[in-house]
Amino acid sequence: MGKMPEFISLDNLEKLKKYWESEDYKKLSSTGKTNRRSDVDGVGLSLHTCGAIPMTEWHRRFIRMEFRVIFLINYANDNH
Repeated sequence: MGKMPEFISLDNLEKLKKYWESEDYKKLSSTGKTNRRSDVDGVGLSLHTCGAIPMTEWHRRFIRMEFRVIFLINYANDNH
C-alpha cells in the first residue's frame, strides 16, 4: 500500500476503498471527468466551476443579465 495520511484510520480507509469501488462512485467519477473535459461553445475546457454550474455557463448568464440591465436603463431613460 502507498503512503496515506495519518489522520485516516485503517477502518475509514477500508470504507473509502469500498465506496470508490462502488458503481455509484464510478458513475459520479465518470460524469465529473466528462464534464471537466467538456468544451462549451468553443471557449475551451471548463477548468473552473462554481459548484455544478461551469464558469462558462455563469459567463453566459452574466452576459444575458448585463444586456437586460442595459435594456432596462435605456428603457427607463427613454420613458422618463
